[in-house]
Amino acid sequence: MSKQDAKTRTVLLSNGDTLTVHAVPMSEILSIAPGAEPEKPTITMELATGQKQTRFAKEGEPEYEAWQKRLADWERDKRTLQNDVVLVLAMGDEYEFPEPIELPKGIQRLIDTGLRSPINNEWSLKATWLRCNLITTMDDQLEIDLALQEMSGTPKEAVQKIKDNFRNRFRGALPEGLGADVTEDLPA
Repeated sequence: MSKQDAKTRTVLLSNGDTLTVHAVPMSEILSIAPGAEPEKPTITMELATGQKQTRFAKEGEPEYEAWQKRLADWERDKRTLQNDVVLVLAMGDEYEFPEPIELPKGIQRLIDTGLRSPINNEWSLKATWLRCNLITTMDDQLEIDLALQEMSGTPKEAVQKIKDNFRNRFRGALPEGLGADVTEDLPA
């Protein structure tokens, strides 16, 4: 990173290009969700008196288990959408995306065959395009994330610790012989 002010950071990408990363209002990002949170299901029971009583589903009941799955999916989708919005906003207003946005054929095949979640909003489409064409390595994504952390007020020492921990974990997480070419290129 070279240029630094309160609202931007310049990040050196793995391909040698530089990218200006803009501060993102994280308090606004937290309010983004992919629709309403799934409501806890209720079960209506008929009492001996003939009256009906409604209660929340309990753990172990099929309605409860289905709700837990819907809730977990919703939370995953929420995190994904928030991350996508952050990445697109971090590019700033001056960044121009191609029109129309087309994904690489391999990524489109993954979506078409159901191996990758469908892209159902403009933010995720733009973020996927960025990850396929501009921010192509884990290290590039890490540098952008760290720049955003710095601009949000995280102390530099903590940002460096995050960076070191990520790189150490990434190096140790790959099976022997797999991805050696990727980890060798990571700066220490």
